[in-house]
Amino acid sequence: METIKTQSDSVPLDLLINMTYSLEECQVVHHVQTDEQFGRFYVESGFMPELDGLPESTIELLDYK
Repeated sequence: METIKTQSDSVPLDLLINMTYSLEECQVVHHVQTDEQFGRFYVESGFMPELDGLPESTIELLDYK
């Protein structure tokens, strides 16, 4: 989302360091540019263990925004 705000292809290194300073980990996902894309990435990457075991047809009914 930061690249959308800055209208550039990448986040400047000093800004990236400042954004991640207090985090335990940081993931950069280049292909995510909308809330819906982020929601899909989050679900498909296994960050929501409560969704494990749900059928794919149910997963597709989620509101990814």
